[in-house]
Amino acid sequence: MQLDKLIDDLKEFKKPDYLVKEFYEEYCNLNNRECDGGFEKLVDFSFTTALKTSSDTITHTETITFNGFKLQKFKSKTKLVINEFEKLTELERNNICQHFILRLKEVLKDFFKDPEFKQYIVELNTAIEKLNDDYLNFKNKNTKNNSFKYKDGTKYNRIRTVFNVLKKEKLIDEQTELLDFEYVFQNKPIEKLIQWIGTTSELKYFIQIINTSEFEFEDNGDQKWRIAVKCFLKIKERSIEKINSKDLRTYKVTEATKVKMNSLIVNKYFTKHLQTEKSRQ
Repeated sequence: MQLDKLIDDLKEFKKPDYLVKEFYEEYCNLNNRECDGGFEKLVDFSFTTALKTSSDTITHTETITFNGFKLQKFKSKTKLVINEFEKLTELERNNICQHFILRLKEVLKDFFKDPEFKQYIVELNTAIEKLNDDYLNFKNKNTKNNSFKYKDGTKYNRIRTVFNVLKKEKLIDEQTELLDFEYVFQNKPIEKLIQWIGTTSELKYFIQIINTSEFEFEDNGDQKWRIAVKCFLKIKERSIEKINSKDLRTYKVTEATKVKMNSLIVNKYFTKHLQTEKSRQ
């Protein structure tokens, strides 16, 4: 199978001399030198480019390392593997997806044995996570839940309190109505998305909070990120694109965010109430 062959090719990058000849050919090409078929083993090389302006010629010298060259080739090869998989029909992808991901994980495990391949591990792990996101964990893109669920409706005053805190701290749009916010916790279709104006880190941590069964929320597991974009609208900082489920799932929550959100919400309105209830039992 062509895909298996491409995956096996990724293992070649562990060999110290892999792409040595190609690196020398790149050196010859960028320095306008003849390449007669032989090659030298280079650690790095420099080349100079010239940019002519109306009044002068500006030269720029750049250095390329063998390790950097090899890593870029690995990234290109990994992208090629994913592209070849995505060229398959939907039925073919569904049939082999799990096997395909397992094969990539085998390669990943092999790279883990050597610390010098840390960047390769990151690249390959990102590709595997994307496949999981697009074809395995989230194969059913229409999640069963329309929104999140707060289990105990008799204690809904906590949700209203959290709503007020989020507005006061300018984490959600000040025009947000309480009724619209409450729909987020009733597993009802959301007609009006809640505009999150805090950071992406804060939104992700808030989603984690409202999926904690200990705090009397229904835990939606990996599906929580797809449900989140049905409920909240967050615009990317450098574009007008809406943040999607993959953005949320892969975004790193900062320690500062955890301290802030725990102080504002968790410790004050959930953990405190749980401790009080346990002391009464």
